[in-house]
Amino acid sequence: MRDKLHTWCLRRKQSKWGNRFWLGTALFGAYGLLIGFVGIFFGDMTVLNFCLVTLGAVICFSWYQSDKKRKSNISFLAQINAELMQRSLSMSDGIILSESDQS
Repeated sequence: MRDKLHTWCLRRKQSKWGNRFWLGTALFGAYGLLIGFVGIFFGDMTVLNFCLVTLGAVICFSWYQSDKKRKSNISFLAQINAELMQRSLSMSDGIILSESDQS
């Protein structure tokens, strides 16, 4: 289990396009949000401006939630990895003790 977790973490760290895609999506969402607000305040109130504000807000909120969830998952996986390391060390100590008891 620990090896599978370690390989998954390494593969996840190597994948940079997923993070860049989400960052680009967040930037486009913020851009749409700002353009919508500028259009409402300095131009006229059109349906397009309200759509830009709504979609930009939804995109920024989804990016925020996914980033928060990603950080939570990373910390949870680190805790699992630490627990697995601790258990593997304690089990190897137990195995060594039991082998020495048999001799």
